[in-house]
Amino acid sequence: MAITTKEKILKVNTENVPTEMAHLEQWLMWKAELNEKNEYDKIPYQLIGLKASSVNPSSWSNFEKSVEKLNEYDGVGFVLTKADDYIVLDLDDIHIDNETYEPLTDIAKEVMEKTWWEVSPSGTGIHAYFKGTIPDEVRRKNKSEHLELYSHSRFMTFTGVNDGITREISSDQSYIDSLVERYFKREVSTNDPIKYDITPSNLDDNEVIQLMARSRNAERLSKLMSGGWQDLFESQSEADLSLLNALAFYTQKNASQMDRIFRSSDLLREKLDEKRNGTTYGQMSIEKAIADCKNVYDPKYKSANSNYDIILNEEGNNKIPDNYKIGENSWLYKMVEKGCGDDKQIVPMLITSTPPFISKCFKDIESLIVSYEMSYLKSNEVTKFPVQALEIADAKNIINLASKGLDVDSNNRSELVQFISMYMRLNNLPTNKTVSRLGHVKDHFIHPLIDNDVELIIHEEGYKRLAEAFKTKGTLKEYSNTVFNEIRNSPMAMMFVYASLGSILLHDFNVEPFIVDMASKTSTGKTTALKVASSVWGTNNLINEWNTTKVNLERKAGIMNSFPLIFDDTRKAPHYQLADIVYQFSGGRSKGRGNIHSIENELTWQNILISTGETSIVEYGQEKAGISARVITLQDNPFNDDVNLRMLYDGLENNYGQLGLAFIEQYAKRKDDYKNVFRSHEKLFVEKAEDNEVMQRLGRAFALLQTAGEILNDIEYFEHDPYKIVNTAYESMKASNKTIDKPKQLLIEVLEYMQANTNNIIGDGYDDYRIGELKGIYKKSMLGIQSETLKNILGHELTSTVKEWDSRNYLINNGDRLQKQVKFKKQRYMVYAINENIIKELGFDFSRSHNEYYDE
Repeated sequence: MAITTKEKILKVNTENVPTEMAHLEQWLMWKAELNEKNEYDKIPYQLIGLKASSVNPSSWSNFEKSVEKLNEYDGVGFVLTKADDYIVLDLDDIHIDNETYEPLTDIAKEVMEKTWWEVSPSGTGIHAYFKGTIPDEVRRKNKSEHLELYSHSRFMTFTGVNDGITREISSDQSYIDSLVERYFKREVSTNDPIKYDITPSNLDDNEVIQLMARSRNAERLSKLMSGGWQDLFESQSEADLSLLNALAFYTQKNASQMDRIFRSSDLLREKLDEKRNGTTYGQMSIEKAIADCKNVYDPKYKSANSNYDIILNEEGNNKIPDNYKIGENSWLYKMVEKGCGDDKQIVPMLITSTPPFISKCFKDIESLIVSYEMSYLKSNEVTKFPVQALEIADAKNIINLASKGLDVDSNNRSELVQFISMYMRLNNLPTNKTVSRLGHVKDHFIHPLIDNDVELIIHEEGYKRLAEAFKTKGTLKEYSNTVFNEIRNSPMAMMFVYASLGSILLHDFNVEPFIVDMASKTSTGKTTALKVASSVWGTNNLINEWNTTKVNLERKAGIMNSFPLIFDDTRKAPHYQLADIVYQFSGGRSKGRGNIHSIENELTWQNILISTGETSIVEYGQEKAGISARVITLQDNPFNDDVNLRMLYDGLENNYGQLGLAFIEQYAKRKDDYKNVFRSHEKLFVEKAEDNEVMQRLGRAFALLQTAGEILNDIEYFEHDPYKIVNTAYESMKASNKTIDKPKQLLIEVLEYMQANTNNIIGDGYDDYRIGELKGIYKKSMLGIQSETLKNILGHELTSTVKEWDSRNYLINNGDRLQKQVKFKKQRYMVYAINENIIKELGFDFSRSHNEYYDE
């Protein structure tokens, strides 16, 4: 039923949906979008804004979640599948009054009394729902009666609008059979058969369909046969020709068989028999498919392997070079000339037992690097894997593919490169867009389980494990019951959950990468807390060991990109590198490196590193001041005493991956609102830090985690108090982490050093005699420290630290320089003069009056 204007689309009656259908995960959204003919098509969409498919269950949801999105779309739809027994009779505009919805025909009156029905979105027809079965060979459309019948691979727009009378969905199979018999029984076509002077097909219809189902394009052909062309082509005409191209190949250009099988598909429409210059649209399309078909299916290859369709060029689009042949054993041979004169003959020369074929071409949208999908047959099994262009461009590199099972060695590698090169020149493969990492890439957000118009391809085997760890198991509600409810009152573990979820927010909130580090004694559940963090997105394979290198961490950070990087146990890390690793990670960019060919692309990332260890990560290395402003440290126990760890372990084993998807969905609903929430929290945490520079710099990180907690709280089943969680972690860090105020901490270290070396101090109350070099001079208002002494203590942080001391009035100076000139016994010294007030505030006293050996 065509939609002529969007303004007249009926609003969905969300209170009138059959209960048995409402809970099924078979609902999607739809929009009315203008097509090339300036007519409205009903295009299905997922809840997250990507296009949905009537044959892809991962793009569906339930009714309750779908109606929450109604204001963003034109309506909701219900998907009919082979797994259910729903049947829909679609009655077009001649059957009802579009004002009163009263039936105008006998069939309309009949079904509207028989079963549950609704008015179509256009208000000009009805959908009558039944439960039962219909034969596959029945017609789906009755043009003369304006009737259509559907049972699977189709989504039905849903309104819930009817006369308000309560009815059940009829499951009267005898009535369904009578409908089929009266209106949809397939009759012999009255059109003159299409006649071609060709060899008849060697296969019956079922064999052709089975061959297509086993081909490398099985998924696409299945979608076409079931009418799901919208996510493959811009128009149905393109879809028609694509299916006919495949039929031309498999039927060996048998037009009658092509026509017969096509009419059994859900692509069938009235247009097929429309007259076009003395012929029909269908006949013209079949003739074009036959003309375009350069090769046909050859049954002799079935003896080698009936499932191996790579070499069969199934739509006539791909072919191998003329001087190469595939033997009956499926090996690749090159036809070469032997002998001369009358003795000259063409003989086959074996190239490889695993003919390599390039089946797809990819181009990375970031790096613009080209790669391919290679396929080969071995032991009656087809193997497919991605290869980079350099791997197949020369003989030096292609031999490395022996590790993939390809029959290549030093003897045939040059021939293989030549064959692949010629094959690619002959076959102009379409280029597919790809990415090589997760998260925010260009204008896309890449999650391995969310459909996208770009394909995720990671070439390095070692890093594929991270992407493959994104899996789902169980349900969101069960995850809430067994995992979330156990930890909801454990602030430290919940901070890990916030960090894991909130990592995807850094990009939109423009927050630099930072670390959330849990440091506590052994056997307190730190690794279990990491498992909770990883369960947000998938399996425990997301957890890495700190026994790694800076380069490896950079590459993993780049691949995860927006998703959290999770590392366990800093004791296993190279301690001398930890400070550098923290700095490098928080910078969000890898170190520039080169190789013999070029300078490697710099990796970038914007995510959170979640870490555990017995000692806080900020305690490693000498750059403590810088590290502190990049790390949120959690030093309390991960779990409260009332957590049932056994239940938690069972929950983690049986439920994972669902919460991350729900978080993405919830964030997308109110993205602008959450950005405003973040900005208000950012201001709050900066004010809360007062004059603590480190806590001020961590304010944005805490604000992001607070916002992540609020988004989580807005998800059904995950209600809790995120304010209490974050505040507890904040105050705990402020109280227990000694490195959060590094300028003051460094001053304490300096004063401790001077206190231990009072024999090297001169001044008021001190003896003139000193041991070794002079380190300081004491006056009643200050302690002056020699420049060389302070430099030895603070190292390269001297300048930044004393500037900060000066800004806090820790120093007494002349105003125009940081050092002060001090005179003692007619000799002048340039020192850093520490104010006596701060010295006493920190609990030190360098006067000699408190010393029992000091005489007044």
